[in-house]
Amino acid sequence: MDKDFVAVAGVYVSLADLYRKKGKRHESRTYCESAMSIYDKVKDRNQVEEVARGLSEVAIVYEGLDEHKKALCLLEKALDIRGGGGGSCGIEAQIGVLHYIHGDYVEALSFFNRVVAKMRNGVEKRSSLFGIVLNQMGLVHVQFSEIQSAIELFEESVNVLEGNLGLHHPDTLMVYGNLSSAYDAVGRYFFNDYSLIEEI
Repeated sequence: MDKDFVAVAGVYVSLADLYRKKGKRHESRTYCESAMSIYDKVKDRNQVEEVARGLSEVAIVYEGLDEHKKALCLLEKALDIRGGGGGSCGIEAQIGVLHYIHGDYVEALSFFNRVVAKMRNGVEKRSSLFGIVLNQMGLVHVQFSEIQSAIELFEESVNVLEGNLGLHHPDTLMVYGNLSSAYDAVGRYFFNDYSLIEEI
């Protein structure tokens, strides 16, 4: 299939998301289906990345429409198309986040463990995505009341995000908040200047 058709599918996804934001669910689904009908016909292996990314974006729209199972199905299809290498970490992390949002903490942790293991062994361990996944993994440990494990993950996440995004980026500040709450749970202080001490 011509690359132009894949580009058209991308436009359909953008329209689907726009209609979703406007509360026009039927129109949003229609454009999602139009995009997927194009992605389903792509046979060119050189377009694997574009198709996997497109399916991931459609999944986000379906999640916004509260169609959790459809979103997961599309992400799993994108993962299958993309393969299981390090480059699939973004999709696996997205699946983990969806499981977390819907309270499937065991499944979420399984995906985050897999992603973190892959990223630690590659160049991704220096990326912002790695820091964000560590934070999400920490949140799962909080749900299991494993606060010390959560603290270690939040601390590592802070180090990664500070280096990539800076101290005042919203993602970094979000992890500071999570780390502060975790410290509070075990009787430690978290100061505004980001220095950390243990309560005596």
